[in-house]
Amino acid sequence: MRISPPGVTIFGVCVFIVLVGFLHIYKPTINPIHQTLSQYANYPRGVLFDIGIIAVGIGASSLAFALKVAHPTISSVGLGLIITFAVTSLLVGFFHTSPEYASSGGVALFGKIHIVAATLGFISLAMAAIIVNKSLITSYPSSAHSISFFMAAMVIGDLVLALTVLMSNQIAIIGIIERLAFASFLGWLCVVAYVLLPG
Repeated sequence: MRISPPGVTIFGVCVFIVLVGFLHIYKPTINPIHQTLSQYANYPRGVLFDIGIIAVGIGASSLAFALKVAHPTISSVGLGLIITFAVTSLLVGFFHTSPEYASSGGVALFGKIHIVAATLGFISLAMAAIIVNKSLITSYPSSAHSISFFMAAMVIGDLVLALTVLMSNQIAIIGIIERLAFASFLGWLCVVAYVLLPG
């Protein structure tokens, strides 16, 4: 059975939710209030997080392809930012601060790549959603409210996450803020993919 590009996007998001949801149950020692999602990669079975975030990246790239096919005139900048998010998701999956990278200062190097990729990913998809929003709500008026809702949630989530990072010494809730922000990203990917499903 052949799966369409929007279907790949939804499947990728579902893979992430299932795998990372399992890690929340399997590794209760990680505090979801204070610790970020990528911390799961530092523990046994952390490869499940890597697989999940890579699946999201593949799904995002499939969504960019589906948007280009369905809307040839859609903003190339918007599509480029979705691809940027896809690439950064792959980088987050491949580069983290797991102990196996501890030799020769590897932790610091991999950690820096991870942080830069994650930051760029959060910014790029939110910006992409803003840029392509008008085209999407015009083409799919019945889903306009859902598309705009998740777009707004991403922007707000990014702003709150940035504030939380800047005030990390006073606000120790980065884990839950990151999870809520990323949930809005997954929601936007799924809603846009859903309206692009064939038939």
